[in-house]
Amino acid sequence: MTTPDTIRVRFFARLREELDTGELELPAGSAANAGDIARALAEKGGPWQQLAGDQPGLG
Repeated sequence: MTTPDTIRVRFFARLREELDTGELELPAGSAANAGDIARALAEKGGPWQQLAGDQPGLG
């Protein structure tokens, strides 16, 4: 369950399959926008790297 101090990030279709997860919960304030979240997740490496760079709908 998402609380006021968490952000739920959901992944659909291809990303859900490739990242092997449908959602993540992150602490609120850990990023200013969706682009910041994508960049932080991309730093995890592996399949998460595809979140780096310009993505439609992020930022």
